[in-house]
Amino acid sequence: MTEDKHLGESYSEKYLELMSIAINESLALGFTNKPRVGAHENISNESLDSVQNLAFERLHPHLYNVIPGYWGNSCQTLSTYVFAYLTSIGIKCDIVIGEVEINGTLEFDTTLSNLRHEYQSPVELHGGQHLHAWVSLGGDTIVDAGLPDRMIKNYNVPEKNMPPIIVGRASEISRKFRARHQPLVIGTDFLAKTNSYNPLDILEKYNSLSNLPAN
Repeated sequence: MTEDKHLGESYSEKYLELMSIAINESLALGFTNKPRVGAHENISNESLDSVQNLAFERLHPHLYNVIPGYWGNSCQTLSTYVFAYLTSIGIKCDIVIGEVEINGTLEFDTTLSNLRHEYQSPVELHGGQHLHAWVSLGGDTIVDAGLPDRMIKNYNVPEKNMPPIIVGRASEISRKFRARHQPLVIGTDFLAKTNSYNPLDILEKYNSLSNLPAN
């Protein structure tokens, strides 16, 4: 689950509890595409390190070509592309929708009731969503492309202190960046219904490419 409890930081335990609840909530909402990852999957440090290296060396420059400029307000789009990219090269993952707390401050005031309303609304609601989105490999792992820019701009964190994409475990991210992710729902259906990008459409495009940089 988490390898850093000896450091006095065990946020991964809470994160996994929230992941389990989020998976059940997604099933209760009737997501057609069931969550692709589980709360209690054991993702090895080696696998996580491999994804981190890929994110830094290949995924970040690729994403910047797709979405140039400031990323701090583009978490839905970024998560869509991160999910599609990783899935297309055989890395199991899924999109998580929820909230993130930085230095004790909730960034988006996301509530489960608001997410339910958005998903169940008969009208597609593009933009202006009060939520945060990131990607999970399963268990307590987090891949968050939008948060570094947001922390640099809003919290005056030196750019040299932030990775291009945050990749790690919930406890590690809480300890290093004072950021606590709070899952509420999991799966591609939420963004497909409420956002201008359908993650599975982007995945289909990536699957059709023969030169996607993977290593």
